[in-house]
Amino acid sequence: MSVPRVLLLEAAGPESGEIARTAAACGYLVHAATDLATRSVYGPRLQRLLSGCLLADFSRPDHALKDVVGYARRIGADAVLTANEYLTPLLAQVCAELGLPGNDPGRAITARDKAAMSEAFALHGVSAPRTRVLDNEDELRLLRAAGEVSVPCVLKPADGAGSAGVIVVTDLDRAAAAWRAAADSPRGMYGLPPDPRVLVQDYVEGTEYSVESITQHGRATHLCATRKTVTPGAHRVEVGHSLPADLAPGAERAVYQEVERAIAAVGIRNGASHTEVVIDGDGRCSVIEIGAASGPDTSAFFWGRRWASTRGRHSWTPPSAAPCTSPRPAALTRAYGF
Repeated sequence: MSVPRVLLLEAAGPESGEIARTAAACGYLVHAATDLATRSVYGPRLQRLLSGCLLADFSRPDHALKDVVGYARRIGADAVLTANEYLTPLLAQVCAELGLPGNDPGRAITARDKAAMSEAFALHGVSAPRTRVLDNEDELRLLRAAGEVSVPCVLKPADGAGSAGVIVVTDLDRAAAAWRAAADSPRGMYGLPPDPRVLVQDYVEGTEYSVESITQHGRATHLCATRKTVTPGAHRVEVGHSLPADLAPGAERAVYQEVERAIAAVGIRNGASHTEVVIDGDGRCSVIEIGAASGPDTSAFFWGRRWASTRGRHSWTPPSAAPCTSPRPAALTRAYGF
C-alpha cells in the first residue's frame, strides 16, 4: 500500500505547522508549496519533516496554478490543502484541476474577499449586517449626505485579514479618517493583487463568537464554538477565548444553522472553515464573515488532535470531526493580553 502524499500550500505559520507535523507523525509524506521569501524562514524542524518543497510565484496566480498542479501530479498527491486564507482561491482551482475534493473554484473568492462575500451572503439569505462597498472616499461622502450611514458602523478593507484596518466608528465626523485608515491598511501576502475597496457595515451589538467547522461533500460538522472577549473602542482587540462556548441548545442550533448557510453561500464543499458571528440581545445571530481555512490560535489545537485520531486512515476524511464536548465547568479558557 502506497504512503499517502499531502501537498500543503504554505507550511509556515502555527496552523500550517500543526498540520504538517501531525501528518508526518501519521506516516504521511508532506510536501509544501511556498515562495522564495517565505521558504527562507522555514525552521530546521519544518525543513526536516518535508519530503519536498515547490517554490512558486503566488503573485502570478495563473502561473502558480500551473506550477502547483504540475508538482502535485509529479509527486502523486492524494490531497492538497492550506491553512493560509490568502491561498484558498488557488487551492480550489488546484483541486478542481486534479479532480480532488475541494471547494467551488467559481466561488472561492467569496470566502476571501469581503466585498464578494457580502454579495454572496445577500444572494443566499445569510443573516449578516447591511454592507456597502465603496470604491473611494467620495462615495462615503455621498452616503453621508443621503443619510445612509449611521453610527455606530464598521469600516474595513475588502481583502484584509486579522482585523487589520477594521475600525468601529461612533462619530460620523471621524468616518472619513476611518475610511482612509482602512484603505491604507496593510493587506495581502505574496504580492497578490489587492482589492482597494472599503466596506461600511452596520454595527451589531452583542457577544462575539467564532465557529470552527469541517465540511465534506457539502455536509458541515461543527467542531467547536468559541466565545470571544473583545476590548471596546475604535480598534477592537481579542483579549480572551473561552471554549467550548456556553451556548443554550436553542442558540447553538440557531448559530450552526446560520453558519451552514454561510458555508454554502461561499461554496465551501470540502475543508475547514472559520466563521465569525455575533448574537445580539434578542438572541439573533448575524454572520460577520467566514474564511475557508481554520481559524487562528485555537484551530491548531483542534487540527492536531482531531487529525491525530484518524491515524491509520486518510486524515482528510474526517470521521473524527466530532463536536467539542468538554464538560461546561471544565471548559478550556485561553486568555492573552497586549
